[in-house]
Amino acid sequence: MKRIFTFLIALGALSVAQAQGSRSYPDDRYHDRDVVLGQRNDRVYDNSRYTYSFSERDRDKQIDRINKEYDKQIRHIERDRRMSPYDKSYEIRRLEDQRRDDIRRVWDRFRSPSNSYNSRYPQNNRRW
Repeated sequence: MKRIFTFLIALGALSVAQAQGSRSYPDDRYHDRDVVLGQRNDRVYDNSRYTYSFSERDRDKQIDRINKEYDKQIRHIERDRRMSPYDKSYEIRRLEDQRRDDIRRVWDRFRSPSNSYNSRYPQNNRRW
């Protein structure tokens, strides 16, 4: 029984090792070792694929939607008679924190360099 169990474990390990595929590119330029060996990275990215347009109007609409959703949830918690005042205040604080994080994500998306709408404003690319 031990031999069969050991054989099955060895067979499973061998099949897992064989299942690890290697990425093969036509000219073998894009291997992970390129970074370690200091070779040049000649990849060209098409930035139009990674850009989007997020206007001030879209930003304001999303922020209004977020505020309405969280206000509705907070009103629901305030009206709940089954919850203790401590639980209500905890849930309301938690929802306020989530609201703040969601609004921060919207602002980050608006201020992102990938936002093509925002490209007309000067960008400060210096990292402090």
